[in-house]
Amino acid sequence: LINEENIGGNKMNVIVTIPPYAPYIRDVINHPIVSGIRLNTVMPIQGKLEDTLKAISSHEKDIWIDLKYRQLRVQGHWIPPFTEIQLSHNIELDTTKPVTAYFSDGRQQATILRQEKNKLYMQEGPKRMIGPGESLNIKHSSLKILGGLTKTDKEYLSVGKKLGLKNYMLSFVENEKDAYELLSHYPEAI
Repeated sequence: LINEENIGGNKMNVIVTIPPYAPYIRDVINHPIVSGIRLNTVMPIQGKLEDTLKAISSHEKDIWIDLKYRQLRVQGHWIPPFTEIQLSHNIELDTTKPVTAYFSDGRQQATILRQEKNKLYMQEGPKRMIGPGESLNIKHSSLKILGGLTKTDKEYLSVGKKLGLKNYMLSFVENEKDAYELLSHYPEAI
């Protein structure tokens, strides 16, 4: 267990990812090395988003909201055998030759035969159910993820702005324009 003691001559501060309804949230937040908490916006919210953000931000540590931005995520449940997977973003991908999609941190893979907008047409899939919000990776030089902030990202920004929450993280930023998109919705965001 890491404590507040100096590590290599430096005091350690961490931002911890924690489920918004964890019964141990107070213990984690009160730990001396915890400087803030990260809210992963893929985690389901029960009730109103505003109420959840108020409850989390009422603690005495910074809250960081991790927007998914260009991160590719699965939409819906896909149960084998399946041939189509719907994604969170429209993409462009050269499938003149089959392309590999990676799941489970690269431990499982499947072959993409064709792509249209936000749909992948698969030769086969992982041998398990794929759930909503699950990420996937496509390591191909032709991949272009179209669009930026998701509908959920925009909802978090709107509620965060209303509550004065200014700390945001962006997943899979590709260029400087991506950061400006966040600032166009909420100029005071950090």
